[in-house]
This record gives sequence, structure tokens and C-alpha cells, in this order.
Amino acid sequence: MKSLIFQCYALAFCLSHAVAAISINITHRQEMFKSRNAGHHIVKYRTPILVKVPNGDLLAFSAPRKYTGADASPKYIAQRRSTDGGLHWNLTEFIEDDHHVKDGLSLGLVIIDYDTNTTYILFGYCLHTVGNCTSPFRPKGVYYKKSTDWGYTWSAPINVGNTNPALMGLAWAPGPGFGIQKKYAPNKGRLIGCGHMSLAMKCLYSDDHGETWHLNNPLYVIPYKQSRTAGDFKPDETQIIELNNGNIFATIRNQERFHCHCRLQGLSVDGGITFPIQNVTAEGSLLDPSVFASLALVNDTLFLSHPYNSEKRVDMTLQWSLDYGKTWPHRFQVFNGSSEYSSLTQIDENNLGLLFERSDYEFIEFYKIRLN
Repeated sequence: MKSLIFQCYALAFCLSHAVAAISINITHRQEMFKSRNAGHHIVKYRTPILVKVPNGDLLAFSAPRKYTGADASPKYIAQRRSTDGGLHWNLTEFIEDDHHVKDGLSLGLVIIDYDTNTTYILFGYCLHTVGNCTSPFRPKGVYYKKSTDWGYTWSAPINVGNTNPALMGLAWAPGPGFGIQKKYAPNKGRLIGCGHMSLAMKCLYSDDHGETWHLNNPLYVIPYKQSRTAGDFKPDETQIIELNNGNIFATIRNQERFHCHCRLQGLSVDGGITFPIQNVTAEGSLLDPSVFASLALVNDTLFLSHPYNSEKRVDMTLQWSLDYGKTWPHRFQVFNGSSEYSSLTQIDENNLGLLFERSDYEFIEFYKIRLN
């Protein structure tokens, strides 16, 4: 018995799995997007987003970069579809093309409106350019495409400023990741997704099924409007999810490693209008190299995917909490090696889907993970 207990501690995960009553098994994996020799002038596939639409299909998105791997580069929005829970995927489709614009689109958020059967994909445009955009195709700002047939066809891009003049020319980076439609009060039915600006974390929301969009109250950087240094409070890329009590939980990239080399997390009790500073914590048990992470809520278990390392983007890991993010005692290493951005979605009661960048951005890979 003593030997068994010792082995459990040595393996690090054995005890936590027993306590959590969750067994993690990777049942399927597939390379989805490959950067090397991809064709179509593509240098690098980035920013994976994975969602399940109400007809049961899984949609996987990426923003492949043309000619250069830089953030400010021309890009596509690529999409693949699975109709069988991730076992097989159709060929890559390109649903948006910014042509040869030097500072092109930045993906982005996917938000599903279950009341109107509408899927939105939001992206920024010319976000790395100071001042006006020089593109001949569209002005600087945030745009969305929408689909009423679960991504088989998409509308032309629509500027959010057309729905609210205050948002015209908005310099806000949506996501990357998914937004939510609130299931519970307050603000049941609200569409909301988060991102960041140079001086704040902000979220975009709609209370009229996408007819009009608004920005919430910002979570500002500290110190404000000063040159940033290591250790400053700089909330960055953010993924949110609604908890079963109607609160919105956020996992936040800790850009300047405020307090620790770990993730920030926040909580909104007013439908995402504010993420009060008193509800923001630096979570030391979530070691993180400053990167985007993803969330999934399965029954009462909150899952988080990210590279579990304080310095490098390596070792893609699934961590989970049984108390809605107050503690994170359980973890499982999904991939041993270079791994970067990720996106989680629930496939069914027993399976998660994980889409993540790996091997120095050479691949975006899909894992199907069985939870029991």
C-alpha cells in the first residue's frame, strides 16, 4: 500500500484523478492544418477556434498567414467541418480573404445565437496599423460574417460600426476563441465575446441578436498610459464561459506576468458589463508563459487548456476545477513539446474536443478526449 501511494505521488496525476473521479483518455488525434508546404502562399496557420454548432457538427477555424508569419500580415479565414464528432473532417475551405493587405484580418471570435440559429465570426482589420488603414478593400475596424446554416454559407463582412456608430474604426482585437450566448439571468440571451485593446481588456456584446453591438466597461492596464515593464498589470487575450449560476468566468493572458508567471482570472456578476478588479486574481497554480488559453464547462467541472509552463510555450495541459475556478488541483499533460494557442469545446457528455497549435506552429492538431 505504501508503495502504491508513493507511485501515485511520483506520477503527480494518479491521486488527482482519483479525487476528481475523472479519467482522461485521448481516443483520436488528427493533423488539421499544416503550415509547411501548405500552398496558397501560406506560411503559417495560427489562432485555432473549435466550436460545436447545434446541428451537432464541429467547426474548426484558423487564420493562415500569407507570405510572412508576422501578426501584421495578409491572411485567410480557413474552416473545416466534422459531422461525426471529430473522427473525420472535410477539406479546408477559405471563407474570407484579405488579399495582399499588409496588415490584414485578425481572427477572431465565433459566437452562436441559439435563438435565431445564427453563427457569427468576428475579426479585426488593420489592428496593427497606427492611424487610418491604407487598404483599398475596407476601412480599419471590427467586422463579422454570419451564417444561418451552421457555416455552410457565410455573409459578406459587416462592420460593427454599421450597427453602432460609436464602434466605427474600432481598434479592438476580438478573441481569439469563442464567445457565448448567456443561458441564465442576468441578461439571458445576451451574445458576448471578449478581446483586448492596447490599454484594456474589453468585451463586445449584443442584446438584440446581433442587430446592435456595444462595448462593455474596460478592465484597464495598471499603470495607465505609461510604458509597460515586467510585472505590470496587463490583461490581454481573454476566454470567457458562463457558469451554472449565471456568472461569467474569464481566463486572461497575463501579458506582463503580474504577480507571478501564471494566468489571471476574473468574474462578472452583471452579464459581462464589468469584470471588477476585486474579482480578478492571479492564479499561481496555473503556470503559464503568457499565452491564450481556452475553457469548457462539462456539468459542474470547469476545464482549462494551455501550455503548463512558467517560461516556455510547451506541454499542452488540461487542468480542471471542481469549484468553478477557485482551485485547480487536477491536471493532465496532453502533449509533451512545443504547444501554443488552444481551443476547447464539449462534443458530448463524455468527450471534449481540443484544437491546438504545436511544434513551433507547424501544425494545428485536433484531439478527441474521453473524460471517463
